[in-house]
Amino acid sequence: MITVHYDATGIDGGSLETMKFSAGEQFVKLKNAKSVEKIVWNYEGDEELMALGLIYDIIKHNKSRVLLDMPYIPHARQDRATHSTQPYSLKVFMKMFGQAIDGIYTYLNVVDPHSEVSMKLLQSCTNGIITVKEQHEFAQLFVNRGYDY
Repeated sequence: MITVHYDATGIDGGSLETMKFSAGEQFVKLKNAKSVEKIVWNYEGDEELMALGLIYDIIKHNKSRVLLDMPYIPHARQDRATHSTQPYSLKVFMKMFGQAIDGIYTYLNVVDPHSEVSMKLLQSCTNGIITVKEQHEFAQLFVNRGYDY
């Protein structure tokens, strides 16, 4: 799930609308892109990468910097090619992720990088600052709230 947070001083506030065309293509409308401060991506599926790219495409015409909270790095658990019949999923994801966020200086927060490999690939595809939050710090948000984490 992707959510967008806006600068509290924005005159209009803002909104994010998503839809799918009948052939399956995604489309987004982002009201008040100039006021976007943070995007939170709680990964639920690969199609969200396209939505993130569409959001960034709108933002790059209005902003030069944004904060992206991405606690989980998608495909991080396949951080190497294991056999010629299997993909190197993390590398493929990082190429697409880098293209999606291209053009905007991105402060990036992650919680679960899984390995140094995923961090190196992440650093190679973003031009911003990457912060890794400790898992116990992140987990405190969910303690006694009935969530698995």
